[in-house]
Amino acid sequence: MPLLDLSGGRQLNYELTPGPSTTSPVIILANPLTTSLRLWDDYVPHLTKAGYRVLRFDQPGHGNSICPDESVTTVTFPGMAKDVHMLLSYLTGDSCPAADQISLPVAAWMGISMGAAMGIFYTIAYPNTVKNLVLSDTISCSPERAGVPDLFTSRVADAKKDGNMGKTVEGTLERWYGNRISEDEKEKQRKVMSTTSINGYEACCAALVHHSFHVRPLAPMLAKSVVEDVLVVVGELDANLPESMTELAKCIEQGFRRAGRQGYTVPVKILPECGHVPVVDNFDAFVNATVPFLSSKV
Repeated sequence: MPLLDLSGGRQLNYELTPGPSTTSPVIILANPLTTSLRLWDDYVPHLTKAGYRVLRFDQPGHGNSICPDESVTTVTFPGMAKDVHMLLSYLTGDSCPAADQISLPVAAWMGISMGAAMGIFYTIAYPNTVKNLVLSDTISCSPERAGVPDLFTSRVADAKKDGNMGKTVEGTLERWYGNRISEDEKEKQRKVMSTTSINGYEACCAALVHHSFHVRPLAPMLAKSVVEDVLVVVGELDANLPESMTELAKCIEQGFRRAGRQGYTVPVKILPECGHVPVVDNFDAFVNATVPFLSSKV
């Protein structure tokens, strides 16, 4: 898989899955913390069948993306949005092989957890480059802003103390899935997570605790940045996120209505029997909630 050189010795791993043709519309898939682009492997065929090419990338220090020591404390959501902008600039440029070239705006951005938050930051920073936005299971702000304990920093400290990500991966699997997925699926996700480095985990946790991480004030601004529509999807078992993401959807709606789209609504799909990563936890429900929406946008 190709790597894009970024500043500070960082490299961004990405993969563009072909669609029906080299001019098929592109959807971007953005991953949660502690996962890689392989998280979406079972889902991608549904998108190519619907007519898309699929662009995936690994977060800093996750999968095959490289995050050196000097970069771990400097990663923020605005910075990661800039990284994606650099990737899209390359893929739309003359130096990119013709078969991999894309055009803007992309048809959609779909993100889960921090991948959803990245989608908001990216779309606001680079308006009219994303037609449709699908947001799944993201918190709205840093722990400090939310007034809750900072578990990210303590988990980073534990991983660094252990010298590996083993316990962190096991703890994440338990929090996200419990006993709801099969042992085979759990082992598959364990392998996906095992490619996350301590550096990468620390870097992305730094973004999640940074004061700049606050998407609620950005939500109304999406009306002037997203070309078409927004869809919100959330697992019913994901702590308070069904409530908080419903509130986020209302903030987005307010922005659209102020921009002149009276009566505009953001659909909120609350998926049964799943938690933080519904594309794994309840795959069929996630497909049924998202693919018809995306198919209508091709």
